Amino acid sequence: MKIEHYQSKDETEVLNIWMKASEQAHAFAGVGFWCGLVEEMKQVYLPRARTWVCRDGGGVAGFACLVGEGELAALFVAPERQCEGIGTALLEWVKEHSKGMLTVGVYEENPRARAFYERGGFVEIGSRDDELTGSREYRMEWKRQSNQ
Repeated sequence: MKIEHYQSKDETEVLNIWMKASEQAHAFAGVGFWCGLVEEMKQVYLPRARTWVCRDGGGVAGFACLVGEGELAALFVAPERQCEGIGTALLEWVKEHSKGMLTVGVYEENPRARAFYERGGFVEIGSRDDELTGSREYRMEWKRQSNQ
């Protein structure tokens, strides 16, 4: 496993992972919902973010996007590669490359992701209704401990 900066050649694999993982984890949004956001992901979100990919066997197995100083805007692992430590490796990488604080939004209907971030040291700091999906989204935060 190797984590490195996203390159334009990774775009198709990253978008495919994002689509498959979003449809799996966020099925509550409805069939086809995420398809309608591919162009926005491609044209807006990826260019605005600092993105890293996890390569394994030459292909992209997962990716993480950091926006601004500490908003973890995306962390996705190919569904067929989940539970192999790729998400944890990406999260640790982002923590190391952050300024010591990260926030992330996790949908209420995705308890698996919420548990993942809790294991990673994140705590809930609030919630809101997401305008895009209409679902409840928990805001979670991680802060580097002074001895880390």
